[in-house]
Amino acid sequence: METTKIYRYRPAYADKEITMPDYGIEVFYSVEQKTAIMYVGKKGKHEWFHRFATPEKMILYINEKITQFTTWIDKRKTERGLIKEKTAALVASDHFKVGDIIQNTWGYEQTNQDFYQVTDVLNKKIRVKEIGVESRYPEGFSSMSCHVTPVKDSFLENGDEYLLSLKVSTYGGTAHAVICNPQSFYYMHVWDGREHYKSWYN
Repeated sequence: METTKIYRYRPAYADKEITMPDYGIEVFYSVEQKTAIMYVGKKGKHEWFHRFATPEKMILYINEKITQFTTWIDKRKTERGLIKEKTAALVASDHFKVGDIIQNTWGYEQTNQDFYQVTDVLNKKIRVKEIGVESRYPEGFSSMSCHVTPVKDSFLENGDEYLLSLKVSTYGGTAHAVICNPQSFYYMHVWDGREHYKSWYN
C-alpha cells in the first residue's frame, strides 16, 4: 500500500535542514535570514515558524526543541510498549471478584454517583449490575444534594447492566488497570468504602 507524502512548506531561502525520520522531525532554516521552521510527527502543519535575533539563538532554540520532542516521543513509545505488555498479561480475576462494588462519578453541572456490583468475572472484562444507595442529608447542605453509600446486593429491577473492559493506563506514572465502559467511554473505579457527595437540579 502506497503512503501519501505529507506536504510541508519549506521557505525558498531555507538552505539548511535537519531531518530525523524516526521522529518525523524536519527543520528548515537559514543562517543568513535567521529564520527556521520545524515539523514533528506525521503532521503537515508546522510546530513553530520563527525569526530570531541572532543565528546563535536560532541554533540554540532548534536544539532545545529537538531534545524536547525526541524525549517526549521516546517516552510515549516506552509507555505504549509497557501498556501493550501489561495488557497482554492482564487477567480480571487478579483485580476483581464477584461482589466487588464499582463506582462511576460523572456530571457537568451536577455530581452523579452510580454504583454497580460485579456479577461475573471474565478474562479481561467484568459484568456489573446497578445497585441502590442509602442517602444521608447533612445539615447545612443544599436541598438538592446529599451523601450516598451503595447497598450491596440491592440490584435495581430496571438498573443498568454493563460488560466493562479492563485496560492498562500509565496515568500518574505507573501502569495500572482501569475500568472502561465501551458504551459511554466512562472510566469507573472500585468503590473506596466511603460515602460520596451527590447533587442534582430540578
